[in-house]
Amino acid sequence: MKTLSLALRILSVSIQMKAEEPKDLLALRQSFERARTAAVSPLEKKYEDALLVLKDRLTRGGDFDGAVAVQAELQVLRPATVPEMPGGKPRLARFENVEEFAEWVKTTKWESADGSIVTFPEAKTVEVAKPNGETFQIHTKIEEPGVITYAYSNGVAERIEMASDLESATRKSAAPLKRIELK
Repeated sequence: MKTLSLALRILSVSIQMKAEEPKDLLALRQSFERARTAAVSPLEKKYEDALLVLKDRLTRGGDFDGAVAVQAELQVLRPATVPEMPGGKPRLARFENVEEFAEWVKTTKWESADGSIVTFPEAKTVEVAKPNGETFQIHTKIEEPGVITYAYSNGVAERIEMASDLESATRKSAAPLKRIELK
C-alpha cells in the first residue's frame, strides 16, 4: 500500500512539473517555432513556384495526368481553402443570420446563361427580367444565408444556392447565375 501511495505521489509531482513549464522554456520554444517558420517558408514558396511552373508546362504539353499529379502535390503543400473575407471567414459565412444576408442580397444583380437578369428588390422578392422584356416578381423565402426558395406560378419549386464566394449560384430548375454587380 505504501508503494502504491509513493508511486501516485511521484506521478502527481511529474504531472504538475510538466503542466507548469518555466516561462523561459515557453519563450525559447516560441522563438524556435518562429525561426523554423522563417527558415522553412522561403523553401516552401520556391517549391510551390516551381510546382506551378511545372504544372503549367505539363498542361500546355498535353500531359494532363502529370498536371493532376502536380496539382495533388500543391494541395499537400497548401491545402485548398475557401475564399475568405477579413477576419478569416469564408464570404458566405460572414452572415450571422438570415436578416443580414437578406439586406446584402438586395444590393446584388445576377445574370443567367439565357440572358435573364435576376435581382432581389425586396428581402422576400426575386425579380426576373427576361431578354424579351418580360419581367415578373415572385415571393421568396430565405431558408438560410445563401439559400433562397420560391415557386413559379405554374407550381414549379425553385431553389437558389449561392457559392461560398458569393460570385455565382446554382438553381434547381434553371440555368446557373453569375453575380454581375452590386447595385
